[in-house]
Amino acid sequence: MMRPEIKHILALTLPTTTARSLAAAEVAVHPDAARRKKVAPTFFFLPFFLLLLSLAGCGVAHQRSGHAHSHDNTQACDAITPPHAHDGARTGRESVVPLPKAVGPLTREKAAYWQGVMMTHYRESNTAKQLEAMLDANEIVRDGDRMPIDIQLRWDEGTPKPDAGYPAYISMHGGGAFPAERNDRQWAIHQKRYPALRGLYICPRAARNTWDQWHEQHMCGLIDTLVRALLLRDDIDPDRIYLTGFCSGGNGVYQLGPILADRWAAVSATKGIPEGPPLENLRNCPIDIQWAEDDPDTIDRPGMNRATVNELYDLHNADRGGYTFRELEHWKQGKSVNDQSTIKWLARHTRDPYPHRIVWVQNSNTRESSNPLRHTFYYLAISPDETWDGTGPDRITADLDAANNAIHLTAAGYDKVMLRLNDAMLDLDADITVTLNGQTVHDGPVERRLETMTKTLQERGDARYIFSVEFVLPVPARP
Repeated sequence: MMRPEIKHILALTLPTTTARSLAAAEVAVHPDAARRKKVAPTFFFLPFFLLLLSLAGCGVAHQRSGHAHSHDNTQACDAITPPHAHDGARTGRESVVPLPKAVGPLTREKAAYWQGVMMTHYRESNTAKQLEAMLDANEIVRDGDRMPIDIQLRWDEGTPKPDAGYPAYISMHGGGAFPAERNDRQWAIHQKRYPALRGLYICPRAARNTWDQWHEQHMCGLIDTLVRALLLRDDIDPDRIYLTGFCSGGNGVYQLGPILADRWAAVSATKGIPEGPPLENLRNCPIDIQWAEDDPDTIDRPGMNRATVNELYDLHNADRGGYTFRELEHWKQGKSVNDQSTIKWLARHTRDPYPHRIVWVQNSNTRESSNPLRHTFYYLAISPDETWDGTGPDRITADLDAANNAIHLTAAGYDKVMLRLNDAMLDLDADITVTLNGQTVHDGPVERRLETMTKTLQERGDARYIFSVEFVLPVPARP
């Protein structure tokens, strides 16, 4: 049960009415990140209509034996490997830009120039063409798995497109271990779920018909490939990409939200089962959690979501600058939770690609014995050769101190960690101080490198995560 001192936010929905306006329990709202990309306005017409939602309960057929983590969900999210290793079609080690033999010292201005050159070449590369072809075909392909997608641009006639581009909402349907036809129906229903949404609405269809269809091994790579493809569109705001899910899709949010937290502006899980990677990774990624107090499932969804809310309260109380969340517990709704308010809540949030504090934890739910699930997170990275000894979670924290041109790291469980920097984070023309586990490991000038810029662009295909400076730091013992 939820602790007595925590007051629930209860959403009362009468049988003949839609959900009423709710006061939300929300903490630590982060200001929007500054926009840097300008796009010429265009217009798109979509008739404004309201659809009745045929919420035929999600009916996830749980095929569980023993502990909830008995399935192996850990090895397939090497999603942040170079494009040649994770796109649907193999391309070989294609460079996104032919590097010149000599350009002299790389100044801030030259780095900005070469970033533009790199992005132009990247958009013309075979990798980009393959990603764009997937969007055109409405199907994401990776390692033999195929994920159909439905894409709708919903925008009112006469309303200018935002300068930074449209927001994009990736929304995962309910369903489970049923015949394909039943999951197809759930996918079709979900395509009409949020009639008030304005922006790009992307509904993927789960690649497999299993109870854990959104958090099996392959899903992290498929969803990340979808994000990489979306980032190639000129009309998308890269800092306003959201992830939502209903029922089994909500389960997927609890998995993909923390793992790919640096991709999202915010996430939302409705009727989800909160089992998966550590919530600590959501320090800079707001989460909306909704459930029904009378959920008829044999799994105790209400109790599990309340426990998750308690954990988020604890995390926020210990770190007041992070862990923005909202909780909505709906009464008398059973399977058909009315979560229409989630889109408006999500839209209030914008990704900060360079948060002043990062918490990155990988444990048995995000790693296996031989491979890390991810090797990049915001401006941090680990070596793809890192292994986990199974004795406990591996953890890195980073505190960005722009006022003193410094960054302070702690790390446990790794032999070495990598720190990346660019000119949007610190003054790279001045001396920079880096500490790791209380020891000063660098105090002096840094050198921008084109090789680092092209490598980091290839890793994630995100212009925000092009870095010109990289430190590879052996992890000293903590004092």
